Amino acid sequence: MRLGVRQHSLHTDNPCHPSRREYALSLLWCWRYHPWNWHANCLATGMPPDTGQHITHAFCFNVEPTLVYLALTEQHHLRRWWSADALAEGFVGGQLKLGRVPHDCLMVVEGLKHGQSVEWKCAEARRRCAHGDECVGTRVRFRLSRNDRGGTTVEIHHRGWRNRNACVAAWDLRWTVLAGQSLKSYLETGLGRPVS
Repeated sequence: MRLGVRQHSLHTDNPCHPSRREYALSLLWCWRYHPWNWHANCLATGMPPDTGQHITHAFCFNVEPTLVYLALTEQHHLRRWWSADALAEGFVGGQLKLGRVPHDCLMVVEGLKHGQSVEWKCAEARRRCAHGDECVGTRVRFRLSRNDRGGTTVEIHHRGWRNRNACVAAWDLRWTVLAGQSLKSYLETGLGRPVS
């Protein structure tokens, strides 16, 4: 079972497009139960039962798959939608130092297929990683495909969690905020919302 399956956009006739109301309610739910430290409270307030350990999201972008691929692999693009202090080496075996959220991670690029997929592995959580937050060793896979509207559908699979904890909930929300909102805005308008 997947921990978080969210498909975000604004149309209801496409699986990537739930209603605005559903989208708004999912965000309100997150913030209602965690005004100060949301991820620590999510487990006690109705998160799905612990029957699986992965996060899955799907987002639709109105751009070519190649542009999404570049935004996921090149440092100057990552800095425009993830965080201004992100560092990236865009080759297999290269490192990504993703700053700010959820708790500064060092990722290693595990796979690249131009315009099709990008794979990262979390090698180190550098700070603010509480006991039991076990993102180290997890893997993130971005699968890119052209959709029927001429844009790109991006599936994000974040797998390898050993147990449910605050780190899982934090990453689940961050994929929604950073990929579903900031990356989408960056690709479609040129203005992302990187964490400062």
